[in-house]
Amino acid sequence: MRTSDDCPKEDILVGWNAGSLKPREFEAVSDHLETCSTCQAIIEKLEDQSITISRQLAEITTADLDRARQSIEADMQTAKSISSLLAELSPQNAEPFVPSLQVPCELRQYEVEKLLGHGGMGEVYAARHKNLKRAVALKVIRSNRQDDPIAQSHFLREIETAGQLDHPNLVRAYDAWEQDGFLFLAQELLDGDSLGSLATEGKIHTAAEILNYLSEICSGVEQLHACGFVHRDIKPSNIMRLRDGTVKLIDYGLAVPTDIDDSGVASRAGTVGYMAPEQASGNGAFDQRSDIYSLGCVLKYLLRFLPIDQTDEQDSTLRSELAQLADDMTHTRPEDRPSTITAVRERLEVLSKRDEIATTKSGNTNFYLVGAWLLGLILVSALATYFYRANPVSLGPSHGSETDGGRASGSNSSINPEMDIQPRTPFKLKMVDVPAGEFVMGGVIGDEAVRAEELPSRTVVFSRPFRISACEITVGQFREFVEATGCKTEAERSGEGGWIVSRSSSFGKLDPSFIWSNPGYPVSDNLPVTMVSYDDAVAFCEWLSARDQKTYRLPTEAEWEYCCRAGTTEVHSFPIAKINEYVWSLDTAGKNVFPRPVGTRQANAWGIYDMVGNVREWCLDWYSETAYQVDAGRFPAGPETGEKRVVRGGSYSDRDRFFRSSHRGYWPPETVVGNQGFRVVEVP
Repeated sequence: MRTSDDCPKEDILVGWNAGSLKPREFEAVSDHLETCSTCQAIIEKLEDQSITISRQLAEITTADLDRARQSIEADMQTAKSISSLLAELSPQNAEPFVPSLQVPCELRQYEVEKLLGHGGMGEVYAARHKNLKRAVALKVIRSNRQDDPIAQSHFLREIETAGQLDHPNLVRAYDAWEQDGFLFLAQELLDGDSLGSLATEGKIHTAAEILNYLSEICSGVEQLHACGFVHRDIKPSNIMRLRDGTVKLIDYGLAVPTDIDDSGVASRAGTVGYMAPEQASGNGAFDQRSDIYSLGCVLKYLLRFLPIDQTDEQDSTLRSELAQLADDMTHTRPEDRPSTITAVRERLEVLSKRDEIATTKSGNTNFYLVGAWLLGLILVSALATYFYRANPVSLGPSHGSETDGGRASGSNSSINPEMDIQPRTPFKLKMVDVPAGEFVMGGVIGDEAVRAEELPSRTVVFSRPFRISACEITVGQFREFVEATGCKTEAERSGEGGWIVSRSSSFGKLDPSFIWSNPGYPVSDNLPVTMVSYDDAVAFCEWLSARDQKTYRLPTEAEWEYCCRAGTTEVHSFPIAKINEYVWSLDTAGKNVFPRPVGTRQANAWGIYDMVGNVREWCLDWYSETAYQVDAGRFPAGPETGEKRVVRGGSYSDRDRFFRSSHRGYWPPETVVGNQGFRVVEVP
């Protein structure tokens, strides 16, 4: 890693992030980003902003736009208000943040320790009750909003609401007062994360987890509604999962009594994307079903972030049932939704019991199978003992002989070999037959991103066919190799681990715990293996060759490009307009920057998957910038020596330039990164 003194200007980095640079400039900036930590940090911030905006835009439907048009046409004053609000929120007009309290300080019976955060209306501090020694979250209206009657009314309403609620799934209020013109609310201090954060960070893995979270929140909302309130702002960031697993609904700033006079309520209050249509329309006709709509939107949001490679049939079924429930909760017309939150909770209970029964059946099946196996073993042992006592020699020769190393007569370590536990069924690689033939290797005329090391292009001839694995080697296949050989990979041997990928570099973070079985992202057997060095890949090939009595090795660079092109002669081996059907890339990964199961994108013309995208792949050749200038008679073996090995194919952390068929990359052979894997060829 390095920090360059010759970093591109920020407007260039903005252009790189937007994909608007010219090919050669884009290429140069990409190379710089691989090793410059300063520019990587800038790109990370730009990516976070663009992802948020893109996701918000992606969630806007035609119906949303139509509702917005109707609303604007019906009430131009609303449009003016929105414009005014946007101007107020724009960075150039934003007032500098000035905290209301200078910490540490004391307020009544509380010792205020530090500022935890602030929003548009309030600030939250960590404090402790002097006598009770109880930690609390102290909320105060920001000093620059003290004279704002709307802020005052929201805060007073929050105090009023919080004081009437006492439920395990609702944040508790302890105290409230006014002092020196400031309004204060002491609440339960929560130690945990919002469901929004857990989802975006990939920390929610199954539909069963979502079911549990939603059940708890329904219990809390049920209590809220029973006390005569509508929350009006249920969203992922207002739901917290504590360290002990408890789930709590927070922030009652927009909550109102259900019997309040509609004329005194800002009915449009809420969060875009989670407000019910009747809230967004501003006609004042909202009720408890509006919270049901918002909770349904939360459910949809959480389901979107579940891993796409879920293979558990039980969880997959539950996911579908939850999606159906979410659809029922988010009908446009309130009368088409469940009428009460109790009805939603009861449906969740039915799903929960069904899930428990399925799990129990699965566990019982395993229990019965083990029990039957043990009973069979006991019966076989008893029969063997009976027959041995009747006829000691009937069990075969050598029992009790002098050559048994002093064992007692008749002792046998395997009375019935057929009862031994059988080993894992060896995997069988899916191979693709590659025909003999010729192709033009290297840069293509008209490719604006072509580089010097991709030239000159030349014709390469394969005089005999070979076979290549249809997919990249998977975690499950590599696990079988490790279990069979006891191999320690480069990341384990060095003690340094590997590099997890960031959105702007292959070298995002180095950690000793990052190895092939723990690559820093959720792992499953059908993902391509990463965090493997060149030598690790070669060792796998040698083991597989011995196991199958065939010859496996890494593909040469020429073999790789021949298979990638699969008869095509253009810059890309796939229709560029359909890139997302063929390539798993940074543009499709979003914030989930990690690989996807092999073979889930479209295969190329020869039936080979992920030749570009998903993970980069080690090739057999040493790398040289002038490799293509060598006499074709020595080709396609590549240079005889070198310091770096060729890497091909691009990955889930790359963009279009890496997915050109002629693109070449390189790493030192000991490199261990989270976007690098391999496939194998079988030669006669």
